[in-house]
Amino acid sequence: MRRPHGLRDDLLGRPAVGAAAHDRGPARGRRPDGREASEFAALVRALVQVSSDAVDAGERAPEPPPEMLRAAYWLAARHGLGGRGLDVRTGRSASFGELAGELLAHVLPALRGTGDLAAVARGVRRLAAAAGRARSGSAPPTACAGG
Repeated sequence: MRRPHGLRDDLLGRPAVGAAAHDRGPARGRRPDGREASEFAALVRALVQVSSDAVDAGERAPEPPPEMLRAAYWLAARHGLGGRGLDVRTGRSASFGELAGELLAHVLPALRGTGDLAAVARGVRRLAAAAGRARSGSAPPTACAGG
């Protein structure tokens, strides 16, 4: 089943998640290395755990309108990590740093439970530093693709 936000469920109902190669700057076409891939996998595992716990508790998943999701994707692709994004839960504009911080806070218990907090936080700090260099003009902007 194809979903409007780009995730695809296979026949067993598991979401398919991927990380795209960088599409701008000197790392153009570079795929994530092993460390980056494991940090991303740890973040996805934490998201799945938190979501699974919420479902078990009877909570409903947020259902942002497809138009809001498209706008959020467009902003991410257009402005990269150095720009502003859209919080699809609230519709408010926020820096990608703020959004990343909120994401980490959301999955913090799961990251602590698996021992992945330090690795994921390191990855987020690395992305934030790259975004800071992009804003200051010392590096070309990079798009946020897959985390």
